[in-house]
Amino acid sequence: MGAFESATALSLMLRNTTTDKSLLPTTKQLRDLLSVLDARLSRSRFTDSVLGWHKYLYKHPDIDDASRNILRRDSSYPSVEATEKLVSAFRQLHRIGDSSVSKIAVHLTSSSPWVIAFTRWCLGAPPSVYLQDGTPIIEQPDLSVDIIINTGHTEDDQNFLVTIYHDIGDPENLIAANSGKPWAGMTTIENYGQWMLKEYNLDQVQAFRALQQCLPYAAKEYLNQCRFTASKAHQAPITKNSRQRDEKVVEEYRTVPFGSDSSVAEMICRMLNVEKEGTSFELEKLEAGVRITDLPLVKLHLKSLRNDCLCQACADISSERHDISAWRGGCLKDQFLYDAALFLSDALALSLFHLSDNLLVRIENGRDRRRDDYHTTVFSIFTHQSVGYSISSDIKEPCKIEALLDWALTLIGHDVGTEVSTSRWAMSCFKGQAAYPTIFDTRRMKKRGYLRLSWLPGILQFQSEKYEVVKSEKERQNPPPPSSKALSSREVIRPLNLFPNYRLKWRVEAKDGFLNLGVYLEGPSVDIIRNPTEAISALACSLVFERCKHANRDAELESPDQFCGYTSPLMPNEYLRNKTRIVAVDGADDLRFYALTDVGRDTIPAVIALLMSVEV
Repeated sequence: MGAFESATALSLMLRNTTTDKSLLPTTKQLRDLLSVLDARLSRSRFTDSVLGWHKYLYKHPDIDDASRNILRRDSSYPSVEATEKLVSAFRQLHRIGDSSVSKIAVHLTSSSPWVIAFTRWCLGAPPSVYLQDGTPIIEQPDLSVDIIINTGHTEDDQNFLVTIYHDIGDPENLIAANSGKPWAGMTTIENYGQWMLKEYNLDQVQAFRALQQCLPYAAKEYLNQCRFTASKAHQAPITKNSRQRDEKVVEEYRTVPFGSDSSVAEMICRMLNVEKEGTSFELEKLEAGVRITDLPLVKLHLKSLRNDCLCQACADISSERHDISAWRGGCLKDQFLYDAALFLSDALALSLFHLSDNLLVRIENGRDRRRDDYHTTVFSIFTHQSVGYSISSDIKEPCKIEALLDWALTLIGHDVGTEVSTSRWAMSCFKGQAAYPTIFDTRRMKKRGYLRLSWLPGILQFQSEKYEVVKSEKERQNPPPPSSKALSSREVIRPLNLFPNYRLKWRVEAKDGFLNLGVYLEGPSVDIIRNPTEAISALACSLVFERCKHANRDAELESPDQFCGYTSPLMPNEYLRNKTRIVAVDGADDLRFYALTDVGRDTIPAVIALLMSVEV
């Protein structure tokens, strides 16, 4: 339930319990109060309680399969009016003084986990819970609150009805209001993983075993084969540049946004909840010619699904088609592969967050199944194409780095898709969790893990004003930067830093509803404020040489390199006829980072040399 709906419910409760309504706070004031408390409330573990009751209900041994399928989809919370009536009933049951109320009965369908958790929250103990046919799930005679879950398929299965029983025995119907709104909340990564398994039917024994077997291989294949580019790029990824490239060099030095294999394996392990079992979990490479669908447990599960599936493709035993859109048509095999790819997509994206032990993930029931370029590339790993074979020039289409970033931020509730897609996102905050690229802190270029995300509990605040998003501004300069062509005449014979007095600085500007963030260099006579997020876009299309193969990286060349010329971090793209541009900022991570914010506009990908001699 959002802040406005919660405030509306509180306002309704206050109005119905107060004689003098002139002193009541407005709905907006209540919303502002709840917004201040939002971050603390998010860590109250109420969402975890809802998830726990959800799991308890649909896994209860006394529930038949038909009811279990209904309870599996229990994902709503009551409307504002229904919540007010429920609280009013609780007040009447436990009022100070005489009360004729003997029992409360709540008839509902799609909000039972939320209502059970809320009842325990309010009254200190869970209510009695029964199915409509009288099957007892929980019996708590001392609490005098009964929850009756309608698992039948009737026209009224969305109704929420609260009935109060008085000692005189006459029922009073308080409300009959549609619930119908899916609940959402923040929970731990471990609970989120368990929710995903349940939500997509991956927690069934055979499906879980198949998923557990295929994820280490699928993750390794994706990390080996993923290719990224930038939305604003006129440039293709470096693997598809028109210039002739040494394929082995490109493969060795291409950038990967994700961290180490172990960090990805750890995230998958946490989401599967297998770390408690002490299970060894490492990413593994498929043998050449082996597909994900050839793995024994995966193959067995797909065969079982094919026998149960009624789609036309499964009716034709010779068909081995796997289509990303087929899940809408009801193919059980394709749906399993699609959902396995969705699970892996989330695990990979969450692995981007640094020190994520206490990170909270947003669960949003009733959401449409997500599908974009990022998930499409992950899904392709589960199909027959380009899996387990040696990499060649015929590589699948690259993914936009912005799609991966947006996916990761959406997982923690940050709705900044527009800013991310236009490379203007710098920082954002939601429910007390602020996130930003780690490279803003370190300024260090990494071949692997360049999209690492830092997060901190807290809010975004500047000059006593609170903000939800910080955007990266477009480049501004005044006056025009001086030409660096004089540098190009210098002989390129060794690594140099020709700008030792330049320092990277950050500049922030308050706008209407957001902050503008930019970087500039202190030292030159001209201020060129650039968008720091462009560095990430550039890294997606670059090669990174992290270490020098020579014993002495400072050694001079025997003769000057006639095909290279020095240039300035202020103008790294300045045209040098028939020469490769070298930004002369050796050993200065901040200047290298600043130069990279302008490289993204070049049609030729960058080659970033760290701790290197000029002879690479």
